[in-house]
Amino acid sequence: VGGLTPDEYLHPNPKVDKFIRSQMGSNAKVKEGELLNWNAPEVDCVVPEAEWGFEALLRSDIQRFAEEHGLKTQRLTFDDAQDMSPLVADLYREWYREERK
Repeated sequence: VGGLTPDEYLHPNPKVDKFIRSQMGSNAKVKEGELLNWNAPEVDCVVPEAEWGFEALLRSDIQRFAEEHGLKTQRLTFDDAQDMSPLVADLYREWYREERK
């Protein structure tokens, strides 16, 4: 679905309802007026997802590994986790193109 707040993900709401309905077959039985939702597990803690953070303590290990193996590092920052999607899609497209050669 993408772009959901934690509350929207966990509780029935029109965005999730619309997505679930779009994935259902035409024979699905749904009560009129009922908002559909997935059965997400109960939350036991709130932490950022991997897309939203980086453990600063890893930086020195990554840089050391790169230097030892003749690699370069580049730090990418962005405002929204989805901002990288077009770049990642292009990267995979190029990898697949190269693999077919």
